Amino acid sequence: MVTVSPYKIDVPQEVIDDLWERLHRTRWPDEVAGTGWRRGCDLSYMKELVKYWIDEYDWRNQETALNQHNHYQGNVDGLNIHFLHEKGKGPNPMPLFMMHGYPRDMIITNVMLYWVTNSFWSAIRLYSESYCHPWELMPGARIEVPTAVAAYPHELAPIVRKRAERYYNVVHFNKYSEGGHFAIHERAEEMSADLREFFRPLRGKEFFLS
Repeated sequence: MVTVSPYKIDVPQEVIDDLWERLHRTRWPDEVAGTGWRRGCDLSYMKELVKYWIDEYDWRNQETALNQHNHYQGNVDGLNIHFLHEKGKGPNPMPLFMMHGYPRDMIITNVMLYWVTNSFWSAIRLYSESYCHPWELMPGARIEVPTAVAAYPHELAPIVRKRAERYYNVVHFNKYSEGGHFAIHERAEEMSADLREFFRPLRGKEFFLS
Protein backbone atom coordinates (compact mmCIF):
# COMPACT_ATOMS: atom_id res chain seq x y z
CA MET A 1 0.00 0.00 0.00
CA VAL A 2 1.33 3.44 -0.92
CA THR A 3 1.09 6.11 1.77
CA VAL A 4 0.88 9.75 0.67
CA SER A 5 1.19 12.82 2.86
CA PRO A 6 1.55 16.60 2.31
CA TYR A 7 5.13 17.83 2.06
CA LYS A 8 6.81 21.20 2.57
CA ILE A 9 10.30 22.15 1.38
CA ASP A 10 12.31 23.31 4.41
CA VAL A 11 16.06 22.96 3.90
CA PRO A 12 18.10 23.09 7.14
CA GLN A 13 20.11 26.30 7.41
CA GLU A 14 23.35 24.39 7.97
CA VAL A 15 23.02 22.91 4.47
CA ILE A 16 22.69 26.41 2.99
CA ASP A 17 25.63 27.70 5.06
CA ASP A 18 27.81 24.79 3.97
CA LEU A 19 27.11 25.50 0.29
CA TRP A 20 27.78 29.24 0.75
CA GLU A 21 31.19 28.45 2.27
CA ARG A 22 32.03 26.04 -0.55
CA LEU A 23 31.17 28.67 -3.15
CA HIS A 24 33.48 31.13 -1.41
CA ARG A 25 36.30 28.57 -1.52
CA THR A 26 35.95 27.86 -5.25
CA ARG A 27 39.33 27.26 -6.91
CA TRP A 28 38.97 28.47 -10.47
CA PRO A 29 40.84 26.69 -13.28
CA ASP A 30 42.77 28.36 -16.07
CA GLU A 31 41.21 28.87 -19.50
CA VAL A 32 42.65 29.02 -23.00
CA ALA A 33 42.27 32.66 -23.98
CA GLY A 34 39.48 33.45 -26.42
CA THR A 35 37.82 30.01 -26.41
CA GLY A 36 34.58 31.13 -24.72
CA TRP A 37 32.10 28.27 -24.77
CA ARG A 38 33.92 26.16 -27.35
CA ARG A 39 35.81 24.06 -24.79
CA GLY A 40 33.24 23.84 -22.03
CA CYS A 41 31.63 26.47 -19.86
CA ASP A 42 32.87 30.04 -20.29
CA LEU A 43 34.99 30.86 -17.25
CA SER A 44 33.99 34.52 -16.99
CA TYR A 45 30.31 33.52 -17.14
CA MET A 46 30.79 30.98 -14.33
CA LYS A 47 32.58 33.52 -12.15
CA GLU A 48 29.77 36.02 -12.69
CA LEU A 49 27.15 33.37 -11.93
CA VAL A 50 28.84 32.27 -8.71
CA LYS A 51 29.25 35.90 -7.60
CA TYR A 52 25.53 36.42 -8.11
CA TRP A 53 24.84 33.14 -6.30
CA ILE A 54 26.83 34.33 -3.27
CA ASP A 55 25.82 38.01 -3.16
CA GLU A 56 22.26 38.20 -4.48
CA TYR A 57 20.56 34.83 -4.82
CA ASP A 58 18.13 34.07 -1.97
CA TRP A 59 17.22 30.40 -1.59
CA ARG A 60 14.56 31.13 1.03
CA ASN A 61 12.66 33.32 -1.45
CA GLN A 62 12.77 30.50 -3.99
CA GLU A 63 11.74 28.00 -1.32
CA THR A 64 8.70 30.14 -0.47
CA ALA A 65 7.74 30.35 -4.15
CA LEU A 66 8.09 26.58 -4.60
CA ASN A 67 5.94 25.94 -1.54
CA GLN A 68 3.06 27.79 -3.18
CA HIS A 69 2.47 24.56 -5.10
CA ASN A 70 0.86 21.44 -3.67
CA HIS A 71 3.71 19.15 -2.66
CA TYR A 72 3.31 15.57 -1.50
CA GLN A 73 5.50 12.65 -0.61
CA GLY A 74 4.62 9.04 -1.21
CA ASN A 75 6.40 5.94 0.00
CA VAL A 76 6.67 3.28 -2.69
CA ASP A 77 8.38 0.05 -1.64
CA GLY A 78 10.42 1.92 0.97
CA LEU A 79 11.44 4.72 -1.40
CA ASN A 80 10.16 8.24 -0.73
CA ILE A 81 8.88 9.93 -3.89
CA HIS A 82 8.35 13.70 -3.91
CA PHE A 83 5.75 15.00 -6.35
CA LEU A 84 3.44 17.92 -7.07
CA HIS A 85 -0.29 17.58 -7.69
CA GLU A 86 -1.98 20.56 -9.32
CA LYS A 87 -5.59 20.40 -10.43
CA GLY A 88 -6.29 21.47 -13.99
CA LYS A 89 -8.25 24.56 -14.91
CA GLY A 90 -11.30 24.79 -17.12
CA PRO A 91 -14.55 22.78 -17.31
CA ASN A 92 -12.97 19.45 -18.26
CA PRO A 93 -9.19 19.38 -17.67
CA MET A 94 -7.24 16.37 -18.91
CA PRO A 95 -5.04 14.65 -16.26
CA LEU A 96 -1.37 14.63 -17.27
CA PHE A 97 1.54 12.87 -15.60
CA MET A 98 4.76 14.77 -16.20
CA MET A 99 8.18 13.73 -14.96
CA HIS A 100 11.83 14.64 -15.48
CA GLY A 101 15.28 13.26 -14.28
CA TYR A 102 16.36 19.84 -14.55
CA PRO A 103 16.25 33.52 -16.26
CA ARG A 104 19.34 33.01 -13.99
CA ASP A 105 17.44 32.20 -10.81
CA MET A 106 15.89 29.19 -12.58
CA ILE A 107 19.34 27.78 -13.34
CA ILE A 108 20.59 28.18 -9.78
CA THR A 109 17.35 26.96 -8.21
CA ASN A 110 17.50 23.77 -10.26
CA VAL A 111 21.08 23.17 -9.16
CA MET A 112 20.05 23.89 -5.57
CA LEU A 113 17.32 21.26 -5.71
CA TYR A 114 19.91 18.61 -6.54
CA TRP A 115 22.42 19.94 -4.00
CA VAL A 116 20.20 20.25 -0.94
CA THR A 117 18.66 16.81 -1.52
CA ASN A 118 22.01 15.19 -2.38
CA SER A 119 20.39 13.67 -5.45
CA PHE A 120 22.88 14.36 -8.24
CA TRP A 121 23.75 10.67 -8.44
CA SER A 122 20.19 9.37 -8.51
CA ALA A 123 19.27 12.02 -11.09
CA ILE A 124 21.98 10.93 -13.54
CA ARG A 125 21.69 7.21 -12.80
CA LEU A 126 19.49 6.87 -15.90
CA TYR A 127 22.53 7.58 -18.07
CA SER A 128 24.77 4.98 -16.43
CA GLU A 129 21.98 2.39 -16.40
CA SER A 130 21.28 3.06 -20.08
CA TYR A 131 24.94 2.40 -20.83
CA CYS A 132 25.42 -0.64 -18.56
CA HIS A 133 21.98 -2.17 -19.11
CA PRO A 134 20.64 -0.89 -22.43
CA TRP A 135 16.95 -1.49 -23.03
CA GLU A 136 15.78 -2.41 -26.51
CA LEU A 137 12.53 -3.59 -28.00
CA MET A 138 12.28 -7.11 -29.30
CA PRO A 139 12.87 -7.39 -33.05
CA GLY A 140 9.79 -6.20 -34.89
CA ALA A 141 8.13 -4.82 -31.75
CA ARG A 142 6.81 -1.26 -31.60
CA ILE A 143 5.25 0.92 -28.91
CA GLU A 144 1.77 1.83 -30.18
CA VAL A 145 0.80 4.44 -27.59
CA PRO A 146 0.44 7.78 -29.44
CA THR A 147 3.77 9.56 -29.13
CA ALA A 148 4.86 13.16 -29.63
CA VAL A 149 8.41 14.20 -30.47
CA ALA A 150 9.89 17.67 -30.09
CA ALA A 151 13.22 17.65 -31.91
CA TYR A 152 15.63 20.34 -30.73
CA PRO A 153 18.91 20.94 -32.61
CA HIS A 154 21.17 21.08 -29.55
CA GLU A 155 19.87 17.95 -27.83
CA LEU A 156 22.60 15.59 -26.60
CA ALA A 157 21.43 12.91 -29.02
CA PRO A 158 19.56 14.48 -31.97
CA ILE A 159 16.27 12.75 -32.77
CA VAL A 160 15.86 11.34 -36.27
CA ARG A 161 12.20 11.09 -37.26
CA LYS A 162 12.50 7.86 -39.25
CA ARG A 163 14.24 6.13 -36.35
CA ALA A 164 11.62 7.37 -33.87
CA GLU A 165 8.80 6.12 -36.11
CA ARG A 166 10.41 2.70 -36.32
CA TYR A 167 9.91 2.14 -32.59
CA TYR A 168 7.04 4.46 -31.65
CA ASN A 169 3.63 5.41 -32.96
CA VAL A 170 4.63 9.01 -33.71
CA VAL A 171 1.49 11.05 -34.33
CA HIS A 172 2.96 14.45 -33.60
CA PHE A 173 6.43 15.66 -34.63
CA ASN A 174 7.87 19.15 -34.50
CA LYS A 175 11.40 20.14 -35.43
CA TYR A 176 12.62 23.38 -33.87
CA SER A 177 15.41 25.75 -34.85
CA GLU A 178 16.59 26.55 -31.32
CA GLY A 179 16.83 24.77 -27.98
CA GLY A 180 18.49 21.69 -26.56
CA HIS A 181 18.53 19.30 -23.62
CA PHE A 182 16.91 21.83 -21.28
CA ALA A 183 14.25 23.01 -23.71
CA ILE A 184 11.60 23.23 -20.98
CA HIS A 185 13.58 26.17 -19.60
CA GLU A 186 15.00 27.49 -22.85
CA ARG A 187 11.77 27.37 -24.86
CA ALA A 188 9.04 27.13 -22.21
CA GLU A 189 6.17 28.79 -24.09
CA GLU A 190 6.98 26.90 -27.28
CA MET A 191 7.01 23.56 -25.49
CA SER A 192 3.82 24.35 -23.59
CA ALA A 193 2.01 25.11 -26.84
CA ASP A 194 3.41 21.91 -28.36
CA LEU A 195 2.07 19.81 -25.47
CA ARG A 196 -1.39 21.34 -25.81
CA GLU A 197 -1.39 20.75 -29.56
CA PHE A 198 -0.44 17.09 -29.07
CA PHE A 199 -2.90 16.21 -26.31
CA ARG A 200 -5.95 18.16 -27.53
CA PRO A 201 -7.08 15.64 -30.21
CA LEU A 202 -6.39 12.70 -27.87
CA ARG A 203 -8.94 13.78 -25.27
CA GLY A 204 -11.32 10.95 -24.40
CA LYS A 205 -9.62 8.34 -26.56
CA GLU A 206 -9.87 4.74 -25.33
CA PHE A 207 -6.14 4.14 -24.79
CA PHE A 208 -6.30 6.52 -21.82
CA LEU A 209 -8.87 4.25 -20.17
CA SER A 210 -7.49 0.83 -20.94
